[in-house]
Amino acid sequence: MPKMIIEHQLISSKCALNLSLKGHETEENAVAELEFQRQMRINQFYETKKQAVLVCN
Repeated sequence: MPKMIIEHQLISSKCALNLSLKGHETEENAVAELEFQRQMRINQFYETKKQAVLVCN
């Protein structure tokens, strides 16, 4: 195989790998954001529950 073709394939492979890794990173960030939002809802629930207990006592 000519050297230029091999270099082009390596660059294309590297580019594809980088795009894949960026996509994976974006997906991980989205999952982390969803988990953060879930934790915030849980914390808000417990805070509301705590306030309700204080009011009802």
